[in-house]
Amino acid sequence: FASQMTSERFFCKAFHRRSRRGKVLKLLEEHYLRDDLGCGTRILHGKAAQLSAKALRELASEHGSLSVLDTNVLLHQMDLLEAPSAGMGTCLLLQTVLEEVRHRDLKLYKRARALLREESRAFVVFANEHHVATHIVREKHETPNDRNDRAIRVATAWMQKQIQDAGRASSDADSRDVVVQLLSNDRDNLRKAAEAGLRCHSVHDFVASLGQEHVALLDVLGPMDSELGDGVVDEDMMDQETSRTALYAPHLSEADLLAGVRRKRFFRGTLRCAGNDWTDCYVVVHSETGDRKAIRLSGKENVNRAIEGDLVVIEVLPQEQWVGDPKAAKDGGADAQDRPKSEADIGTIGMEVGDASIEALENIHEKSSGAEAASADEQVQGRPHGRVVGILKRRWRQYAGSLLRSESKDGAASVGLAETKVFLPVDARIPAISIRTRQASLLQDKRMLVAMDSWPVDSPYPRGHYVRTLGTIGEKGVETAVVLHEHDIPCDPFTDEVMACLPPRDWRITADNSVGRRDLRGLPVLSIDPPGCKDIDDALHCKELPSKNWEVGVHIADVTYFVKPDTPIDIEAAKRSTSTYLVDRRLDMLPGLLTTELCSLRSSEDHFAFSVLWEMTPEGEIVSVDFAKTVIKSIASLTYDQAQEMIDAPPDDRGVETLAVKRLAKLARIFRKRRIEAGAVTLASPEVKFKMDAESLNPTDVQTYAMKEANSLVEEFMLLANITVGKKILRHYPTLSVLRRHPAPSRQQFESLESVAQSVGVALDVSSSKKLADSLDAAERKDDPYFNKLLRILATRCMTPAQYFCSGELPQEDWHHYGLAAPIYTHFTSPIRRYADVVVHRLLAATIGVAPLPASLMRKDNIRDLADNMNRRHRAAQMAGRSSVALHTQLYFKDRTVRERAYVLSVKRDVLSVLVPRFGIEGVVHLNNYSVEHDAQGHSLTFSAVGKISVTIRALQSVEIEISVDESLEGRNAVRLRILQPALSDFEVGAVGAKEGGAKEGTEKEETVEEEEAHKQEKKQSKKQSKKQEKKRKSQSPAKRGKRQKR
Repeated sequence: FASQMTSERFFCKAFHRRSRRGKVLKLLEEHYLRDDLGCGTRILHGKAAQLSAKALRELASEHGSLSVLDTNVLLHQMDLLEAPSAGMGTCLLLQTVLEEVRHRDLKLYKRARALLREESRAFVVFANEHHVATHIVREKHETPNDRNDRAIRVATAWMQKQIQDAGRASSDADSRDVVVQLLSNDRDNLRKAAEAGLRCHSVHDFVASLGQEHVALLDVLGPMDSELGDGVVDEDMMDQETSRTALYAPHLSEADLLAGVRRKRFFRGTLRCAGNDWTDCYVVVHSETGDRKAIRLSGKENVNRAIEGDLVVIEVLPQEQWVGDPKAAKDGGADAQDRPKSEADIGTIGMEVGDASIEALENIHEKSSGAEAASADEQVQGRPHGRVVGILKRRWRQYAGSLLRSESKDGAASVGLAETKVFLPVDARIPAISIRTRQASLLQDKRMLVAMDSWPVDSPYPRGHYVRTLGTIGEKGVETAVVLHEHDIPCDPFTDEVMACLPPRDWRITADNSVGRRDLRGLPVLSIDPPGCKDIDDALHCKELPSKNWEVGVHIADVTYFVKPDTPIDIEAAKRSTSTYLVDRRLDMLPGLLTTELCSLRSSEDHFAFSVLWEMTPEGEIVSVDFAKTVIKSIASLTYDQAQEMIDAPPDDRGVETLAVKRLAKLARIFRKRRIEAGAVTLASPEVKFKMDAESLNPTDVQTYAMKEANSLVEEFMLLANITVGKKILRHYPTLSVLRRHPAPSRQQFESLESVAQSVGVALDVSSSKKLADSLDAAERKDDPYFNKLLRILATRCMTPAQYFCSGELPQEDWHHYGLAAPIYTHFTSPIRRYADVVVHRLLAATIGVAPLPASLMRKDNIRDLADNMNRRHRAAQMAGRSSVALHTQLYFKDRTVRERAYVLSVKRDVLSVLVPRFGIEGVVHLNNYSVEHDAQGHSLTFSAVGKISVTIRALQSVEIEISVDESLEGRNAVRLRILQPALSDFEVGAVGAKEGGAKEGTEKEETVEEEEAHKQEKKQSKKQSKKQEKKRKSQSPAKRGKRQKR
């Protein structure tokens, strides 16, 4: 076929790419050229419509211009293109540009494709690389970037001619002239375009020419500094106009970084914050022995302008430079002044202040020395420390937050005049951002989104630009939008393509669509769920067989009947991966027609199900198991309270529902006992539920969850079904099964908890899950029933989160589920709200021969990618739920001040972390102005003063606190905790405390000014820092470095 094509219409392109395993592959791509592609394609109603020159001219005439966008515009001005204003007019995206953007940033490429699908915007794509008139061949000695720039200019010139010809051929005398222009921030490309006679503008000049009607778009632009070369910012360049002193060490070049990594001088990894402080981070690296090790980065100089999530290269500091916890110092840490308002007391409510260690979060197993657990400071002292020497990839995103309050020098900010403002993200792991805005007075009380652009070496803050406004600070809907944005929760309505996959609303089960299913509508099937549950995805039944054995069934909604593989609805469900449950709403993984109607196993309705059926003795011995696609009809949708009443009913109550529930409860007790004997650990969390006002949907009461035997009944049978299905699919697909594992924590992960427990006389044995469970069961206090639950909460946080994985990716010894003491486990029982269960349903269906295995599940790499996304989305949904609880907790306490009992979770020099069980609140109590002695080994603080009886507060001790809302935190209203009992007022420092308090107040005042004021503070330390850096450079001379490496 190729020999029949002319050389001008067909050729092959060869290129190389590296596989996941590092193998270099040579690929050949056939490239065809055509002359019937028109002048572009626009997506309308989900379908591609090819545009002629006349049609494109008519579309562009509505705005008077057709803008051809250069690559750097999409790379650095995407926020401008997404702005709701229509000022950008008709935009043409070339294939050359889209391919380069896809190669450099896949997320931006997806955003560009989303713009093409928005019918409200005039975005057109043109396949210039496949058009005979616009395709060009790379010339000898021409770089790929120069070739692409030339292709953009050639396409612009051709498009200009087509529009002009269409205008001359138009019979409409009133039609507007259409200007075809190239928009670019590449100076060289602009110069060559102008020399070629093309109309061209920089993006900034174009936006400035739009007039006052679109002045808000100027805020959305990236800074003028980005107009360097191809638009890439050199963050190590000094601002020549300000002559400021460098505050950070420059980053090394990518070549130097990669060379250092190869020579084992440097290490690469993803930067993570150890808590709510961007100056206290860690990077997990692989040591020379292959072990994973966490390297601590303490202080802004060592973090060196890296942000949470960045791919960085670090060097390990000499051991004499390994410092203690910077937050443990009484002054609040050397870098406390770098965040205008301390997030230590803002963002903690609803967060787990007693979070797991780095080792637990990253599943790092290290050999324990067997010595007694050291104090927190000593543990940090022994951890290797390092510093960032370069950044391989920025993972910036749009950040939600608000401007710091400040008074304009002229009394009030003028709209339209650009001002420098400090933006504070709600995510405390992100530093404050300096932005230029012409809307300062309008944005002062608003939540908004801001994107980072650069972080020069001479700037205390990164620089960014305004993206859009979310709404007024404090409004419930606005704050919920912030929660969803910060945790990247998909909340857009389902697309037309997705909705087109649904059956009609009047769909019913018939004999024709039930062929091959087992009819179980005569069984006493019932469901047990929380009150008001609408997405019922599981039901149970239990009946006596003629053999006197019992038949037990777990029936799960057959979601895969409606969600076919690789359809738009399946792709969207895989993307979302899970439903997200907030306090006042549910964000579904699937459309409501499925989640609350067709797939929800409501009583008195026929439903398709995927059933697991056991025959077992009344003593819980399993005789046989079967799997089937079924049709069921639930006889009752019970709440947990109703089921509990049946469990507690007298023996003579022989009703069908009551008898079934009693039998299920008996079996559940047996199964639970066996699990615990096998080493299962009973975990706990301080979850609460809110009682909402019917009209305002604001919380009127907060209640703790009451776990009843009915809850345990459902849990045991769901666990049994998941384990049974996991074993079944694994036998048939040993390398393609989606399982769930819970890695066994190392001894080091429990050291802190062991030390705390030992300080109050409790011995925990963590050598195995069985011994941990036994020691937790034994840790009871008759005078304090909550003490045992508190220990379980802390033990849970020492563990690594459970994860989905592909069975062919890990050795069998890593499949074990530690918390459940199960060698094999999966998720099968909630396909309405978890995509993992949808995948397992397809695997099980293929296993029993009722449906073929989809092609996408026949490759381990596809399953691995699915598992990674499911883990990520599951964690995000969890965190969003906690943030929603935090928001509603603040709303509940907005006009209340409450005294309540709390427990001390951890003790530091000037901070107590506490948990309030009644409300599920976790937060910190600051003790900066008290005379206190810290006992790290004993986990206690002793308050003393002359003539007063000293008071000691220990970890796990109960205290009485006052709960209120602090509304003075720069728009970040937060629940404030203050200790009432034991009384500490006699131990305030007095004059010294007043002096310290005044200094703190002054610091806060300084921190609310604009960036230039912050620079003044930095200049005061410039001489001292310059000397320090010079001394450091001398100490790192090549000769000394060589000696140190040799040692």
